[in-house]
Amino acid sequence: MENSSSAAAESSFPGVTIPSKKTKQRRSVEERRRMVEASLAPGATIAAVAARHGVRANQLSAWRKLYREGHLGNAAKAAPRLLPVEVVKAALRSGGREGGCIELELARGQMRITGAVDAQALHSVLESLLR
Repeated sequence: MENSSSAAAESSFPGVTIPSKKTKQRRSVEERRRMVEASLAPGATIAAVAARHGVRANQLSAWRKLYREGHLGNAAKAAPRLLPVEVVKAALRSGGREGGCIELELARGQMRITGAVDAQALHSVLESLLR
């Protein structure tokens, strides 16, 4: 009888070889962080970065979630993402009316917030834009 390692690689069909099962590769936190940061670059896709590094796209997506939550080291917290801001027109209003207007021009459209704005609500909206 043949040894088990050669039997696993042989098939009952002549000329057909079944590849041996690849063992799991453990990635360090630094490797994971580098892959995540590469996937966050402009124009990069999760699928392309995952394929380049030999990991599954769903695994890279899970690491991106951990990165956003700050679980892949301090890099996510040390480098906050800032949005470019340009003041187009500023005007001071008087008359006792509290409020104002915030206009955001985004890649997929525009957003206008008028009146008094709750700081926590605005923070939540801006956080969701970064994801």
